[in-house]
Amino acid sequence: MASEEGGTEIEEVAAKTPEKIFKETIDPVIGLSPFQARRIAFNINIPKESVNKAAKFLLAFIMFH
Repeated sequence: MASEEGGTEIEEVAAKTPEKIFKETIDPVIGLSPFQARRIAFNINIPKESVNKAAKFLLAFIMFH
């Protein structure tokens, strides 16, 4: 679950503006794939030229978390 509304509680965003929530199902065995990370970045309105960088960041963050 992701949203472009950073710095707020996701539950609050879901209650007030559910259209701003993007949901991506991640297989717990496989984990987050690069194409899913790009889709998340795109759907939370990361600028087009930064989508790949955002996806790499997301993949690295999940790997170490």
